[in-house]
Amino acid sequence: MLYFLLTIADESQHAKIEYLYYTYNDDMIRYAKFRLKNCGRSNYEMDAEDVVQNAFVKIAKYTQAIDFTLSPKELKSYVLTIVANEVSNFLKENVAFEEIDSNLTDEDFFAELRIKERYDEVVSAIEQLDERYSIVLLYRYREEMSVKDLAALLGIAEKSIYTRLDRGRKLLLDLLGKEKRYGLCRKRVVSKSFAGSNGK
Repeated sequence: MLYFLLTIADESQHAKIEYLYYTYNDDMIRYAKFRLKNCGRSNYEMDAEDVVQNAFVKIAKYTQAIDFTLSPKELKSYVLTIVANEVSNFLKENVAFEEIDSNLTDEDFFAELRIKERYDEVVSAIEQLDERYSIVLLYRYREEMSVKDLAALLGIAEKSIYTRLDRGRKLLLDLLGKEKRYGLCRKRVVSKSFAGSNGK
């Protein structure tokens, strides 16, 4: 996960991110597990990895706003507050997805998108999604990265990657459908490959 965090952060903040990661990652994982287990999540250990990764993405983006003059105890409290917020977001999100079928295949996804001549439009729509979904969709379909490699890059379980891909695809299709209903998407074309539309 650390490598990925450094790729999305300003180079001037790398030392600070490494410090936070090596100093507080274990505490953040333990805290996330505790909160999720108490909320009845059966897969709380795997969910905790997902939550902490989301927390670190936010930390990496806004490292400059963190006051490193705080004491270690205060800094720990600060990062655990971020984790607590991410736990709340995670739980709300999972309630929203409880009734959604999770069997949308890549072939079904591409058939729904019809995107060969809508590449820029689709990429723009993906970038509007929450980062946890936009990142995996772009790496998976634009860069043709395997789920195994994505899991290694982001430092989370492969099952979490599949979950994010599934939810991200549904959110993307919903977003494109809304745009079409409001007259923003007018082209109707057919494509079998996202990556192929990018010249690969």
